Amino acid sequence: MRGFLNDCRQIELIASRIYRELAARDDFPEEDRLAFSRLADDEEDHALMFDTLLELPEGSVEDLRRLSGDKVWEELTAARDIYRRMLELRPNLRQALKLALELERRFVKVHADNSLVFDDPRVPGLLSELARADQEHLETLNARVEAWNRRVKN
Repeated sequence: MRGFLNDCRQIELIASRIYRELAARDDFPEEDRLAFSRLADDEEDHALMFDTLLELPEGSVEDLRRLSGDKVWEELTAARDIYRRMLELRPNLRQALKLALELERRFVKVHADNSLVFDDPRVPGLLSELARADQEHLETLNARVEAWNRRVKN
């Protein structure tokens, strides 16, 4: 179970790195860079949530997953691939937004497919909180795509 949670944590950290790289792009509009920076902060917060779970005593997290460890490994590999492509391609803003949307759509699917039961009453909402945050990230990225489309039309 700890390996599963650590893989989830790694996915969040990779997402944060992706967004940090995009936020640092001087050729992107300030509003987009700020959005990427906020997304990076959120992903770092998500990784900290997994740190909290990893600090719980052994046996505190009952393994009632619908999502297999193989599926999480697949998502970790996909996140690494998106990061690699982003570094290799140095995508324009439109391409960067597409990569970010691909990443967040995968996250929504993973968090929606997952179910864990916690003995510790402080943490039952963490994964549902992550799923809500991922949905907000999709909304943020879709708004940035709409802004990009408006800029292109003008």
